Amino acid sequence: MEAELRAVAGEVCELAQGLRVLQGQLESSWEGAARTRFVQDFGGLPSSCESEASQLEGEARELGSLTVERWETVSERQWVPD
Repeated sequence: MEAELRAVAGEVCELAQGLRVLQGQLESSWEGAARTRFVQDFGGLPSSCESEASQLEGEARELGSLTVERWETVSERQWVPD
């Protein structure tokens, strides 16, 4: 499970990087109110994705540090006087 969380975190981080590239390309290619609105709506998305990726990495580390202790038990029949 730890490896799966790390893989998802990596994918989210790649998505954030792709969004930053896209944001840079779009910001430089148009002007006016549409650009301003786009920056307001889209501007925080790459940072939000990076934050989520970081949180997933933390969860993966926490999961990887868990230890499980198993106790063996034996069933016995015992006579109990009435």
